[in-house]
Amino acid sequence: MGALSLVLVHHANQYLITDGYDNREGLSDLLDGYRAILAQHEESGVPLSLHLSGTLVEAIAWHRPQFFGLLRRLRARGLLELVGGPYGENIMPLFAPDFNLRQLNEQLWLYGRHLGCPPDQIRACWVPERVWNTPRLAPVLTSPRLLNGGYSYVLLGGELSTAGGQEQQVADAGHHAWVIAGGRGLVAVPVPAGLRYWIPPARPVHWEQLEAVVGRCRAAGGKMLVYADDLEKAAGVGPWDPAGPGRYRAFLNWLKGRGDLIPRRLSDALTRHPPSGVRPARPGTYFELAHRWGAGDDYRGWWDHPDWAPYRRYFSLAEEVVRSASRAKLDRRLVDLAWKHLMASTYETAWRWRNGQEAAPWARALASHARAALVIIAAARWFGAARGLAAVAADLDAGGQDELVLANRQVYAVLSPENGGRPIYLFWQTAGGGVMVVGNPTDDWNWQEELNRYMDQPANHPGGLADLGHLHDRWVVRRCRTGAGQAAIELVNTEPASSLWGATKRV
Repeated sequence: MGALSLVLVHHANQYLITDGYDNREGLSDLLDGYRAILAQHEESGVPLSLHLSGTLVEAIAWHRPQFFGLLRRLRARGLLELVGGPYGENIMPLFAPDFNLRQLNEQLWLYGRHLGCPPDQIRACWVPERVWNTPRLAPVLTSPRLLNGGYSYVLLGGELSTAGGQEQQVADAGHHAWVIAGGRGLVAVPVPAGLRYWIPPARPVHWEQLEAVVGRCRAAGGKMLVYADDLEKAAGVGPWDPAGPGRYRAFLNWLKGRGDLIPRRLSDALTRHPPSGVRPARPGTYFELAHRWGAGDDYRGWWDHPDWAPYRRYFSLAEEVVRSASRAKLDRRLVDLAWKHLMASTYETAWRWRNGQEAAPWARALASHARAALVIIAAARWFGAARGLAAVAADLDAGGQDELVLANRQVYAVLSPENGGRPIYLFWQTAGGGVMVVGNPTDDWNWQEELNRYMDQPANHPGGLADLGHLHDRWVVRRCRTGAGQAAIELVNTEPASSLWGATKRV
């Protein structure tokens, strides 16, 4: 009997973050951990497949672009294959096909832009949380409108090929790829749950289970095993055991010492072991998410949860405004920016933590921030109308408080009297279209749901030109008017304990 192929797929999924938080690891901690694992692959020559969320790619591009050098080097040596997916890691069956298409293309473009990987080399798709629905997803994933011409493979839970979904089936299923019935040629690559539990091995029983799953695969006539899980786990960052890298090195040494288990990139393994037959992939996700944590097979247990209702409304409101702007053919650059922000706002859609007990604070914050798209579209509408001057008060972001707008033909500035009286957005009309030059809406602001409040830790406020030491002062509007060829606003500081109490700002 020939050697089995083992595919190692790591999933690096983070939002647009920086360093200096008081409630989690920063980007530098994550990338240091990632580098430790990737360096082990470079040293050992063991190939891997890697999925990076689009938001993580952009965070790296902003803060640690030299990290891309390691990924490019691994690709050049044939040790790294990139896996695609939606830019913002949205739970795809919950969203419209055109939105999913936009998400998938954005991710493909980023891989080309930052890693030099042509889209047509991205053949496998990481379906977020492996929430699958063939009629909803197969037409999108195989669409010729995708930059890669359509995906060939999807990573799914091994249990989705079974009729049951019991834990034993979860542990044993998934030794053959198969063509999904009604899936437009898509091939399902099963991910047996057991490998997620035992790699990297932490206890003697994990080594025993690894040997056992290899034996079961052989007994079932299988040719391929696929491990797929968070890269943070092997790297030992965030909530994971910091001993992870040492254990992962021991695992790679164990793997290299075997002649009956050959590590391969995903596409190489699938070329060597083509799909076995055609069968349905039932709707669902992995066992813990569906059954233990209450999301259900279709994720509706979380998406339709009563405490998520206001966040669904935030997104629906913002999406309709952006869609309307697209139909009206407003400033293309700003409309595209609004879409990009919406895509990022769906990151880890409706995720719940503490075993599903409550909506995760970062998911709530990001969904709340979807409303910043309303401000971006307001600027696009202003520039599209080629208006003259304006100084107006309006609740642009549906946040319950009026913002102040000061605008002319080239500038659209938004200030928040309730939040330091500072500019929170500034848009500029260039010859090529509108751009945002002040503003930081696409950030979870350290889990802060408020739209315009200063972010203290780390200091990364949404907006600019803040008054040091008076970042949370409240100001009231004394004047906001347009006339005699001039637009002007005047604010008075009303923060009782502030040394600026009674001060006046005039713009």
